[in-house]
Amino acid sequence: MAKDSDEGWRRKREREDEDEQSQAESKKNELAPITQHDQKVDGLIHQVNVLVEQLDRLYTMYFQGLEKLPPIQKRKLLEDLIEQLDLGSKPTAQLRFKTQSARTKFATYRERWEKKLKDLEMGRIKRN
Repeated sequence: MAKDSDEGWRRKREREDEDEQSQAESKKNELAPITQHDQKVDGLIHQVNVLVEQLDRLYTMYFQGLEKLPPIQKRKLLEDLIEQLDLGSKPTAQLRFKTQSARTKFATYRERWEKKLKDLEMGRIKRN
């Protein structure tokens, strides 16, 4: 009789283990599309950060007189990427934080560039 009860418990544990494994697999399958989306958003955020740095160098060259025109096309491209980031969904707090950080970084640089452009137009600073 002890063997019968042990056998029953063993089968019950095996069924519970199978249920846990199937639940784990279904959760893994549910997270796979989110991971791909996360990678896409993370790639956009990285692209935004790189473009901000490039744009800052181009504006610096413009203010120093090395470039004749401000980098308007690159800035438009960056603004489009920021807009694309804002429209996309961000399912995790980490992605929301990264997106907000990239947006804040761009806004800070944009204010600096606009202020320098205004000062240049008003004659307060001169290009070298």
